[in-house]
This record gives sequence, structure tokens and C-alpha cells, in this order.
Amino acid sequence: KNQSILVSGESGAGKTETVKICLDHIATIQGGLLLKKKKQDKAAGIKQKQTAAMSDIVQRVLDSNPLLEAFGNAKTVRNDNSSRFGKFVQLQFMDSKPSSNSSSNNKSSSSSRAYQSCLLVGSHIDVYLLEKSRVVGHAPG
Repeated sequence: KNQSILVSGESGAGKTETVKICLDHIATIQGGLLLKKKKQDKAAGIKQKQTAAMSDIVQRVLDSNPLLEAFGNAKTVRNDNSSRFGKFVQLQFMDSKPSSNSSSNNKSSSSSRAYQSCLLVGSHIDVYLLEKSRVVGHAPG
């Protein structure tokens, strides 16, 4: 199912920091899932290339935020690191059902099984409303 998180608020309310916390939380969950998948794949004799690639994707999603901030944030009167742009982040998940080996005899909670079925495999970010004049220099005054 498609899910959405909308972060809105006044200038300086902490929207950017809230998004960072959400992404960190998702990355933490994905890290645990990838470790679990790695162990399951190893037990099943599956090579580790795919799991390593997924781990790299999670890191790239996290690393994209500071890169965007470097080009799109500016110091203002109210905030030393004010975002001068908006962004729409789509996280793309792979729907992989838990293997039949671990289903009925496993006493893990249903929420744990739900997490197993959605591994982060990509991201798409649209940036909009960039205040270009503030990126290249400060306005007079």
C-alpha cells in the first residue's frame, strides 16, 4: 500500500529536522531487516551481492540530504541553516514476502512480519521552489 508522511509548518518550525529523523528511523529499520535478510540468504546459500547493494541504497538515500542542503540552504535572520527549497521524497520499497521457512513456526509479531515485506530499494527526490538568488549570494541589506 502507498503511504505518505506530510511535514508542514511555519518557517523555523523544524520541518527539515523532522524529515531527517524520519529518514534515520527508516534507515535503522532497514539496517535490521538487511541484517536479517543477509542471515537468511546465507543460510539458504544465496550470494550476498543483492543485500550489499540494498545497504548501499539506504546509505545513498541518507547521504542525499546533506548534499541538497549544501546547495539549497542559506543563513537567514531566523535560522542559520534555512532551507530555501521544497522537496518531495519518494521512497521505493520492494514487496518481498517472508520465506515459507520462517512463517508458521516463527513466534515473531505480525508487525515484524510486515516490516519484512518492504525493503528500501530506491528513492526519487523532486526539488522545487529553489530561491536561486540566495544560493549565489546575499541580497543587499
